[in-house]
Parts: sequence; C-alpha cells; structure tokens
Amino acid sequence: MLPRLAAMSEVLWSPKDRRDPQHFFSRIEPQLRRYQAAGYTYARSLYSVLMSAVLDTVRRQVWSA
Repeated sequence: MLPRLAAMSEVLWSPKDRRDPQHFFSRIEPQLRRYQAAGYTYARSLYSVLMSAVLDTVRRQVWSA
C-alpha cells in the first residue's frame, strides 16, 4: 500500500490544475525515508514503471499492452 496510498491521496486531495508530479516526487523521497525508519514494508518500485504500447496504424489507435 505504501507509497501508493500517498500517491492516491495526492491525486484525490489536490485540485487537478495544481497537481505536479515533479513536486510530488520531491516530497515522497523524505516520506520513503520515514517509512524505512519506522520499519514499514513499502514498495521500492516507485520509479520502476514499465509500459508498452500497441500502435494500430489502420484504425489510428494506441493502447497499452
């Protein structure tokens, strides 16, 4: 759940026009250290996002695979 809970809170509580991923990442780093100091188990894959896309040039569509 951690740090996904922090990310979800950021999205739900921040007005859409004020969301800034770079600002969030700068604030999550100290939070990750707090999780570690408290002995919490948390996902360390925060920056390991893998995504691939499929391009259909006939239908002119793109979707994630």
